[in-house]
Amino acid sequence: MKKILFSCLMLAACLCVQAQTTTQILDRAAAVVGRSGGCSAAFTLSHPQTGKATGNIQIKGQKFHAVLGEMEVWFNGKTQWVYQASTEEVSISNPSAVGRQQMNPYTFISLYKRGYNAKHVSRAGYYIVTLTPQKNTKPTLGVITLTIRKKDCVPTEIRFHQNGQPVTIRINSLQAKNQPDGLFQFNPKKYPNAEIIDLR
Repeated sequence: MKKILFSCLMLAACLCVQAQTTTQILDRAAAVVGRSGGCSAAFTLSHPQTGKATGNIQIKGQKFHAVLGEMEVWFNGKTQWVYQASTEEVSISNPSAVGRQQMNPYTFISLYKRGYNAKHVSRAGYYIVTLTPQKNTKPTLGVITLTIRKKDCVPTEIRFHQNGQPVTIRINSLQAKNQPDGLFQFNPKKYPNAEIIDLR
């Protein structure tokens, strides 16, 4: 009986260590991407319907500015502007948390703090972290898989599903670089011919 009890206690302790270690990994990754001064990254987005597209993103906390093909997006923490070069239209909205998650890597990394369970495995210089929705949540992205480089805790890949389709964001490079606040707000003077569509 004592051996069984001891084995159960050891198993529980191992599970606690595993959860704590995964949390520490995500904390470190979130600190890299979410540094107070901000950072910038080059990425490749892969989708089965639209194929591959490369882009760049600047991040500062919840704020971001991203360029992907003919689309440019600004988000200042509340309002989002999406500019389509082909139509010269700017759509203005106050996006939901889900809408912001699909563009900003920081929001993916911090999901373990609300509504998701996290676990990881270790593979050849990388941590593979799986974020699984808790039963009482209604996620739209389902299970999310993060690949995080061990040596510096930089996230290198994010996988999730959007409308049943697999989406992969590969972060090709990430630089810790201070970002000015003005970068995250649309400047109409730079796009004088753009048609404004306010969806708020």
